[in-house]
Amino acid sequence: MIRKIIDFMRLSFISPECLVIAVCLLAYAYWPLIFVKVGLWLSNEQIWLYLAGIVAIPIMSFATSKEILFPGSAVKNKKILKWPDYYKLKSRVLFSVILSSLCSVAYLVLWVFKNDLSTLLCGFYLVMIFSITFVSFLSLIFASWNIKEIVSEIL
Repeated sequence: MIRKIIDFMRLSFISPECLVIAVCLLAYAYWPLIFVKVGLWLSNEQIWLYLAGIVAIPIMSFATSKEILFPGSAVKNKKILKWPDYYKLKSRVLFSVILSSLCSVAYLVLWVFKNDLSTLLCGFYLVMIFSITFVSFLSLIFASWNIKEIVSEIL
């Protein structure tokens, strides 16, 4: 049980998404003008940007997660489900899907309250939310490719 808790902590704090947060915070501290420009661009009522983030990415993340956890036939799935470290794979996939869903909620909140925030904060939140969602989705895509490759070698 302690091993699972340590693995979850490692997943949460040593991840590509955490690196994205650190880079965004660093950019916010040293180059805030970038976020002001994004915030000004955001104030032009471009609703499609929000809708793409709210709807498309979590759906694609969920579909990709199913490919990772259940990559094929019943025989292939059975081998993966019996793998001793399957819980690590499953927790990482669930982490990415939950993170994508939370980022979608953050997109919605940003869209609703964008007039109450400064252009700097709007730009910062948009860049951070989009970057986290994109990196999380890319992680799922790469995991999907790796799982297919591993399963094809096994069988």
